[in-house]
Amino acid sequence: MIFTIFLIGLLFLAYFVFSDIKRMEVENLPILAMFLVGMGISVWNGQFFSTMLGFALFGTFGWYLWKKEAIGGADVKILAVLPFFMGSIGLPNLLVSLWVFLILMMMVTLPYVVINRLVGRKGKFIPFIPIIAITYVCFWVFRVSVW
Repeated sequence: MIFTIFLIGLLFLAYFVFSDIKRMEVENLPILAMFLVGMGISVWNGQFFSTMLGFALFGTFGWYLWKKEAIGGADVKILAVLPFFMGSIGLPNLLVSLWVFLILMMMVTLPYVVINRLVGRKGKFIPFIPIIAITYVCFWVFRVSVW
């Protein structure tokens, strides 16, 4: 079941990555679908409370980055929905999982930004959803190897 949750999240993120790279925009309807599927998964796993708390924490963090104009609106929504696809983490491991995800995201962001600046995209907006997707995969690799 855990691998299925990972794959569902990865399929959604793959669609978002291609959309973000191609148009620098992601529609709200697929994000809403990801949210509804994630809510169903969390209810089915008995993790509704902890994933809703993760939704609120990630949403608040994303909102803060959006207010600082570091990420776009779709990035905020996708970040907020990701805790639904982090597996059965339970409340005790929620904060640890969120911190691990944020640390991995910082580690992925730095080389991504440097490479984009080296290829001449300095001063231009870069799609951030690929960073979120790579971080998601790294999180699952870390989760499976450590937990």
